[in-house]
Amino acid sequence: MKIRAMFTKLGSALDTTLLFAKRTFVFIIFIALAAAIIGGLSGRKIEIPEEAILVLDLEGPIVEELSQTEFEQVINELTESSTPEILLSDLIAIIESARNDDRIQYLLLDLEYFGGGGPSKLQAVARALKDFKTSGKKIIAYSGLGYTTSSYYLAAQADEIHMHDYSALLIEGYRSVRTYYKPYFRDDMSEEAKNNVIEWISVLWSTYLDEVSQARDIDSAKFKNYIDFPVEALKLSNGDLAKAALEAGLVDKLSNKREFHDYLVSLAGDT
Repeated sequence: MKIRAMFTKLGSALDTTLLFAKRTFVFIIFIALAAAIIGGLSGRKIEIPEEAILVLDLEGPIVEELSQTEFEQVINELTESSTPEILLSDLIAIIESARNDDRIQYLLLDLEYFGGGGPSKLQAVARALKDFKTSGKKIIAYSGLGYTTSSYYLAAQADEIHMHDYSALLIEGYRSVRTYYKPYFRDDMSEEAKNNVIEWISVLWSTYLDEVSQARDIDSAKFKNYIDFPVEALKLSNGDLAKAALEAGLVDKLSNKREFHDYLVSLAGDT
């Protein structure tokens, strides 16, 4: 009986402690939320030094509408359970604002964790980036994990493309996936549907090749050849994927994160 009573008291103590911890945690969340709201309403100006580099940390996919409310985003960020998303309108507004801000001289596209986006969204961002460059300011792109189809499309808009020397540039192109249910009409794609998909994907792919080649000022045929025959490019670079991209003219510089940081410091100082 003594042992049972002891465990009963221990259980009650643990329940009380757990309840207190939960209440404290919720209280901290609301304090942080209130601080964020008050900070936003106070209109405090952020000090931006001259010759500054604006870093666009493009984490997550580009979307036209967020899947969560601002309140849900704050809660999820505090509990480290958020799924990053980039609101298209916000991204374009930031780029336009940076174009007109004399303190900002460089725009850095951090594409390491970029989640991609549909062709129309990428094109909208590309137009904003092109407009940014008309101000005489430069765009720099970097990824420590290499580039894919979507991330390279945006990187191609930059004046300089940097990539980690241990990564790779791998472009897979476009594809379409559809589920078929045998109980209905058929369990495979009809020839008509197949030809229709091939037609519109071919248009998207051709547009991608042309726009990236033009932005990067490289030959479209050579660019396509690099994508279609990566083994040939690897042979020329002795199996080094990063070096293959460099030698093909698809990136400008290979460097690790420390070297790239030092390069940014040389442009604008340690700000």
